[in-house]
Amino acid sequence: MRKIKLLIIGITTFCIFGFITNVSAATANISITSSKSTVIVGNNVTFSVTISSSAALGSWDIVVGYDTSKLTFISSTASGLRAVDYASAANKKSVTYTYTFRAKASGNATVSISNASVVDFDTESYMTVNKGSRSIKIMTQAELEATYSKNNYLSSLTVDKGSLNPVFNKQTLDYTVELEPETKNITINGTKEDSKSSISGLGEKELVEGSNRIEIKVTAENGNVRTYSINVVVKEYEPINIKIDNKDFTVVRKSELIEAPSGFDFITVKYDKEDVPALYNEITKFTLVALKDSEGNINLYVYDKTNNSYKLYNEYSFNKTVLYLEDYKGEIPKKYKKYSINLFDTKINVYKTKETSRFALIYGMNTETGEKSLYIYDDKENTIQRYNNELELI
Repeated sequence: MRKIKLLIIGITTFCIFGFITNVSAATANISITSSKSTVIVGNNVTFSVTISSSAALGSWDIVVGYDTSKLTFISSTASGLRAVDYASAANKKSVTYTYTFRAKASGNATVSISNASVVDFDTESYMTVNKGSRSIKIMTQAELEATYSKNNYLSSLTVDKGSLNPVFNKQTLDYTVELEPETKNITINGTKEDSKSSISGLGEKELVEGSNRIEIKVTAENGNVRTYSINVVVKEYEPINIKIDNKDFTVVRKSELIEAPSGFDFITVKYDKEDVPALYNEITKFTLVALKDSEGNINLYVYDKTNNSYKLYNEYSFNKTVLYLEDYKGEIPKKYKKYSINLFDTKINVYKTKETSRFALIYGMNTETGEKSLYIYDDKENTIQRYNNELELI
């Protein structure tokens, strides 16, 4: 009967009188917190409403109010926006309800307590109620992103070996460091100018002879990326320099830096009486040497010792068939014309009946058999079929 009496007192007086003045009444506090301080239009936010007191809570009846122009009510752990209940024992000193809203328009929105009545469990009298509120900021995604920092600068950049050339300046993106032969590693240190940005590429880096390109990326809060580049040059003892199409290369002289394609075995070739590692395929009869460009990239080249010439070695895998593509020197089949396409990020010459066709003729050597032939390439399925003049593409 006591529980029912407490509930009836709370509800009846709340509805009829709103409150009863009692100078000796205990105090109840109603606080409101939110899961987010800033919410994007279209997203949900949850408010927690807590009724608490130093005295035992008997019953309570509260109504939550909100800015209907900015928020849409979704759900709560109470009966909608109103929470009515009572305590079953004299040890309940706080109770919490959650209310979920969806943000629907930009601006500031406030959730507050419209009405509240709390009864003391022991005295059965009404408590003095301090009603709190909580305001949040609602923004569109575009408005939020407009507040993001654009700062993607470094404030410092240093190396533990050698020195940067030129001297660091946050506006300068490209640097060079020269180190003595046999240097195996370098540590890159740097700090970002804006605490809201992120940085990658720092720390200890392994080095090889010649050029080693190291990139340090700074990403601003708004997503913009600034890339600083350090070309760490480890000097070589008497490097072997090669020039191809007016571009400078050096011969890679350490076999551990060379990855051999399938079917190739390591051999050595002589450069000015020095033996350097190379690769040889008994089927294709290709001799490959590894060359490093000015940015430190290592690629394999077909080496023709007789003509002292070099040609970039690219092999392409189509299911289980691997081809080394070459320019076709024979008679072009009727109805076919020469075009260029991008195949595995490489521009190659092909032959098509029309430019928009998905089928093309390519010419190459099967690296498993050493045989050269024209093949029909299907760029949709990335498959090939050996061509003969009985086949006709439509």
